[in-house]
Amino acid sequence: MKRKYFLFVLLISCLSGLYAKSPAKRYVSVKDAVLKEKAGNLAKKIGTIAYGTEVLLLQEDGKWSYVQDSSNENIKGWIPSGSLRNKKITAMNGKVTANAKEIALAGRGWSDAISQVDENVDSGIYVLIDKIEKNAVSEAAVFIFMQEGELNGGQ
Repeated sequence: MKRKYFLFVLLISCLSGLYAKSPAKRYVSVKDAVLKEKAGNLAKKIGTIAYGTEVLLLQEDGKWSYVQDSSNENIKGWIPSGSLRNKKITAMNGKVTANAKEIALAGRGWSDAISQVDENVDSGIYVLIDKIEKNAVSEAAVFIFMQEGELNGGQ
């Protein structure tokens, strides 16, 4: 009886491995997304991953996603979930798989929800956004700001 039970458990284990869900594919939708060692803005920066890169979604933690570059298993880290899209946005052989508006929004790192709201926004706002994006603050300054403001561990 023990042998039959053991064989049954072994069979179930093997089958579950065969039918295990593979990680979901996502695409980086911001220019040079920063990979972090842990989920959170205050976590150590371990690298960057380029716009349009296909990644595998390995884990989610609140507003953060743990991803792996699908072409290089050594490139892994946490990035804000808002920096990922389900839909591939790329230009191949002169053909674009997204419209101009989607590319513009993706370049700004805007989420799908914001893009729906954006349809009702005057396009002149983008001039202001472009000016704001030119401002630069060092990671050290952001870290100090977040610590002094007791901003929930950078979440």
